[in-house]
Amino acid sequence: PGLARAALRALALRGSENDSAHGHLHHGLVAARLGDAHRTAEALTRVLTGDYFHDSLMSAHYPDRNVYNADAAHALPALVLEALVQSRPDRLVLLPAVPDHWPAGRVSGVRTRFGARVDLSWSPAGHRAVVRPARDAAVTVRHPGGSRRLDLRAGRDTVVTGPAPRRPVGSGSPGATAADPNSPVR
Repeated sequence: PGLARAALRALALRGSENDSAHGHLHHGLVAARLGDAHRTAEALTRVLTGDYFHDSLMSAHYPDRNVYNADAAHALPALVLEALVQSRPDRLVLLPAVPDHWPAGRVSGVRTRFGARVDLSWSPAGHRAVVRPARDAAVTVRHPGGSRRLDLRAGRDTVVTGPAPRRPVGSGSPGATAADPNSPVR
């Protein structure tokens, strides 16, 4: 937690540097990994409203479609996914940095680093994820309802449900949405 706080501070001090699309998106990727939904949303908003995309949907390096460059076209989907689902070989994190202006949504077929697909939906009423492992794995799942260990079996879906994402004012620290270790995971 101490290193995460230091990383958030460094991120705040660094800013967006030269206003490049990939600079904003790198900023957002770090913010999402650190669980900072507000900075994640800011980075997305800057790129999506900064006139970085040509009619062909190819991106530009700078605002006003200045300098044709593919960086943002490739990094934008990664940032959206990083805000919604993160994984490591032993961990799954659901909705770690979902922007407040995304009160409801759905994403399907997200691939994890432990060999599973995740279908995720969320709304103000709560969230639901279906984890579809292609191989056996033991992972810790963190989500707005808490955290617990899952023993996943290939071909056997596991459903994780819980409350809607919540971010206390001034939050942004990793795990700020994880609360109850006795969350409803089946």
